[in-house]
Amino acid sequence: MIVSLLLLYVTLWAQKPLEKVSLQLQYLDQFQFAGYYMAIEKGFYKNAGLDVTLKPYNPEIIPIDEVLEGRADYGIGRSSILVEIARGKKLHPLAAIFQSSPQILITTPRSDIHTLQDIKGKHVMITQDSLEGVTLQAMLNSQGIYNRDFKTIKHDYNLQNLIDGKVDVMSAYISNEPYTLQQKGIEPIIFHPKVYGFDFYEDILFTGEKELKNHPKRVDAFLQASLQGWEYAFSHIQESVDVILKKYNTQHKERSALLYEAKKLKELAYEGDSKLGEMTREKWQRIYDIYRVVGAVKAKVNLDAMVHKVKRVHLLLSDDEKAYLSQKHTITMCVDPDWMPYESIIKNQHVGIAADIIKIISKKLKTSIVLIPTKSWDESITYAKERKCDIMPILMPTQSRKKFLKFTDPYLSFPFVIATSLDKVFVDDKSGIENKKIAIVKNYAIGEVLQNRYANIKFVEVNSIKEALEKVKNGEVFGYIDSVATIRAAIEKYHYQNSIKISGKLDEMLKLSIGVRNDDAMLFQIFSKALESISDVEKEDIVSHEINALHHAKIDYQLVWEMLILFALVISVMIWAYRKLALNKEKLEESSNNFKTLLDSTRDVVVVWDKDMKILLINKAGEDIFGYSKEEIVSMSVLDFIDESRVDVVQWIQENDSHITFEMELFSKDKREVPCLVSGRNITYQRKPARVSIITNLTDIKRAQQKLLDVNHSLEERVAQEVENNRQKDKQMLEQSRLAQMGEMISMIAHQWRQPLGAIAATGIDMKMSMMMQKYNLEKSQEREAFELYMEKSLDDIESYVQNLTETIDDFRNFYKPNKERENVAIHLPYEKSRDILKGTLAAHSIMIEESLKSEKTLALFNNELMQVYLNILKNAIDNFKEKEISDPTIMIRSEDTKKGAKLTICDNGGGIPKKIIKKIFDPYFSTKDEKNGTGLGLYMSKIIVEEHHKGRLVAQNSDKGVCFSIEIFA
Repeated sequence: MIVSLLLLYVTLWAQKPLEKVSLQLQYLDQFQFAGYYMAIEKGFYKNAGLDVTLKPYNPEIIPIDEVLEGRADYGIGRSSILVEIARGKKLHPLAAIFQSSPQILITTPRSDIHTLQDIKGKHVMITQDSLEGVTLQAMLNSQGIYNRDFKTIKHDYNLQNLIDGKVDVMSAYISNEPYTLQQKGIEPIIFHPKVYGFDFYEDILFTGEKELKNHPKRVDAFLQASLQGWEYAFSHIQESVDVILKKYNTQHKERSALLYEAKKLKELAYEGDSKLGEMTREKWQRIYDIYRVVGAVKAKVNLDAMVHKVKRVHLLLSDDEKAYLSQKHTITMCVDPDWMPYESIIKNQHVGIAADIIKIISKKLKTSIVLIPTKSWDESITYAKERKCDIMPILMPTQSRKKFLKFTDPYLSFPFVIATSLDKVFVDDKSGIENKKIAIVKNYAIGEVLQNRYANIKFVEVNSIKEALEKVKNGEVFGYIDSVATIRAAIEKYHYQNSIKISGKLDEMLKLSIGVRNDDAMLFQIFSKALESISDVEKEDIVSHEINALHHAKIDYQLVWEMLILFALVISVMIWAYRKLALNKEKLEESSNNFKTLLDSTRDVVVVWDKDMKILLINKAGEDIFGYSKEEIVSMSVLDFIDESRVDVVQWIQENDSHITFEMELFSKDKREVPCLVSGRNITYQRKPARVSIITNLTDIKRAQQKLLDVNHSLEERVAQEVENNRQKDKQMLEQSRLAQMGEMISMIAHQWRQPLGAIAATGIDMKMSMMMQKYNLEKSQEREAFELYMEKSLDDIESYVQNLTETIDDFRNFYKPNKERENVAIHLPYEKSRDILKGTLAAHSIMIEESLKSEKTLALFNNELMQVYLNILKNAIDNFKEKEISDPTIMIRSEDTKKGAKLTICDNGGGIPKKIIKKIFDPYFSTKDEKNGTGLGLYMSKIIVEEHHKGRLVAQNSDKGVCFSIEIFA
């Protein structure tokens, strides 16, 4: 009976009742409060010992008043909570769910409002708290708009009033109303405070000072369960929307609307890679400053108290992350063996700040983190590069380390200082150490940082902090640079208090992170989350504890010795007593079984063999690779698995305890060669000399290498073929471009022929009329001579005109003649030929040419190809003049020599090329002309000719009056 009563009492005592608390919502149910819904649905509040009631929104109540007057324990408010605190209200912010406010002003095209200035005189439907808050007010005030400038209408949350034009503008959430308008085919016009530089926290979870003071643990529990709910809601949006549709859809929103809202709110919650719920003093300071500018606050506010410090933070891992840890079993870790107070190895144990952090993480992950002992920091870095360890718990990110590690956000930060001998003066800036020898520990991050920034400082690398301080003491170096905590700890540890001091501080900070091997993205993700789950309070406690532990290390050593002697006596008695006790067989068996399980869980073969090469132990991976059972292998020799030619090598490795890693083919049961990677070392096994070898099966890697070689071989052939195809395509496009110009060239030639042909015809008619009208009396000697002179001049004119026609034909023929060899000419010679071809067209359109051809260098050019470039650019300018009807069209040509070759610039006053397309003008088939007048190949082929055929450069940029094309050819 008594036992039953005791059991009943224990059961009742164990079932601690849930604490009832309430949260006042600030709006109607929607995804805006999904985190709180999911914290209830998934039992997060219940797990925290809380029974939470969500108090529905009522437009007649204010969440701040509900909390202050005790009708609710927690509330959700805006950043205007700062104003209430400045007015003396006892409120305490806990977390900002949204890093940026979703509040906006919204209107439609029918309102004819396109800027904030257009709001003046309009009807604006806005809530009272938005009207009094600073988010929208600051945006309006910054544009010179105040409440008196528009007509305020009480908000009824009916978007139809805006659609029907009953109001011109309304306050809204960017996650709601824009979507509804778009669904109705109306493109919303949005004014977002963030765009105008006003970035405020929103949906701030808060409580009253009374709740915080009387129930601090409950406050932290409620906050963490709420954030856990939000993390779950944002990670499981579809499920959260299902819950809202089923239980919390008082607004009767459609699924698509809730999904849209969720997407927008998630962006605001994690904006700028912020942590969920994060608040910083710096951002509160900016918000406070804006409130002061607009006159909303006058009193000072303790901004440090605006940032809630949590003692415990919940860690939420995904199913994939949990599965990963379950399969991995253990995580390996390399550390700095001598870097207190941050970390050290003492008696094969990891101690210091990093050790405390890792213990917390290991407990949160429920995964063992195993130390890989090293003798120096240099060896730890080498192990990390070789992937012998998964993490390095505390180090500073550098470019060289990022080649093999990925770094979490920094979790500790300390200033760098310089330690010198006592006789040195205080170093107040970097000039005090210029041209001096400064010791830095090899492979420490500060070395890489300082060497990049201070080229005029002579850095001396040392192997340890003790060596650095010894060099400082002996005057071999001026000083030693490290973090303030490290130097203080080392001075005390090595007893340099009477010879070394801290003499100055540098601007650089030691920012410490966890380094995770960069080939394991899942592990990095897990450690990032785990580190974030350690609160600032916990980190501060750890640092304080370790620093204080070092400080209190100065104790009465006589007392220590007395205690040690007493302790030794007690231990001696205990040893004498325990020697009489039998070994605990059960624990030994358990330890052995755990070792075998660990051994069999590895993918590599672990084999132990004695000095006679008889195999003593092998794990399960050996069975899988070689096809024998464990029992069969243990009765075999190492020689049964290797070729006779390699026996001497294996014997030498064993005799010399070599640690080298090498490749070797081993034989399986079916006589198949298995390519393997082998490493090992000599050990003592069962009290006898032996050797343990680690064997990695390289079969899959070798197959992958062969596939890669095959792919590379075929890739080379495909690349060669593709290069040839591209060469042929460019050749075809060049010809296509030339053919596209042929019609234009024929038109130009026809235009140029009109003048000489007309002149020939006019001269012929004049000669014919002179003879018909017997203008000259050939019987008179004087007139006959005049007639002969007239005929000679007329025939000379005709010959000149014919020569002009011939030159035009030659120019045309030469232009289409393929370039086979380069010609050494000035860069402007092809331009002059192009100008002569176009001179008729230029004259016909009254286009002025201004030339300044000063280049004297001769370059190896493909003349006709470069003519094509100049013709393309000049013809485009002519077409642009005609299209835009430029009144005084002018083309300016400049040529000059450069250090690398020569440059020719063609500029016009045609108004330039629109910014949005100037970057596209060299793209193939891009043209601003219609299909009849342009192919889009001209400038593309021009760039090919200049940059690929001549290894030069062709660029275009707008000037004050038009556009300039610069053609530079390198010698």
